[in-house]
Amino acid sequence: MRNHNILSAHEIAVPDQGSGGQKPRSTRRTLLTLIAAGALVCVAAWGATPRSSVARADSAAPQLEGAWQARVGINGGHPPFTALFTFNRGGTLQVIDETQLETPSATTGLGVWTKIGSNQYAFTWQAFLFDTASEGFPGVGSLRIHGVITLTGNDTYTSVSRFTAYDTEGNVLASGCTAGDATRMTVEPLTDCPGAGGSVQPNRTTPSLLKRWMN
Repeated sequence: MRNHNILSAHEIAVPDQGSGGQKPRSTRRTLLTLIAAGALVCVAAWGATPRSSVARADSAAPQLEGAWQARVGINGGHPPFTALFTFNRGGTLQVIDETQLETPSATTGLGVWTKIGSNQYAFTWQAFLFDTASEGFPGVGSLRIHGVITLTGNDTYTSVSRFTAYDTEGNVLASGCTAGDATRMTVEPLTDCPGAGGSVQPNRTTPSLLKRWMN
């Protein structure tokens, strides 16, 4: 669309060189050059200002990218459990949780996420299910979860989601809803290990499995 506030050089009525005090050609060329330069500056400013304003607004808004520790509860009485989510730049995610080794056991969940509002994100992820109590650990189906995350601050969010478990033929085995809240994981400073080497000393409450790792 033509911008009527910017006149082209052909639309500028500048008199030719002649009598009656009219401007010489050199003055006309200078005037046209200044008008063209001014038009370019106006166009550049008009196009750049909104984009820079949006960029500043986006960078100041809370972001989902990063690693999060979530506490998740399932409607229906299942005890809450802890899950770890990583939301990657580009819209992919990974999730693990402390129930994965229960029967049926689940693989790490892989999925996608996208922004749907100023502080809301939709996600979908899937994992495969196996019967670890049977010989050969046969596959028994898959688990699929989709939901919405609402950022409540720079480092906190709440979520609601629906899970569906399928058998290997695609039939629904179970379905339900979950709700959770999460905090962003951050780098913890190392203050109590001044140098490499040495040994870890277990205390009286250290589980036997961890004690074997320390030997």
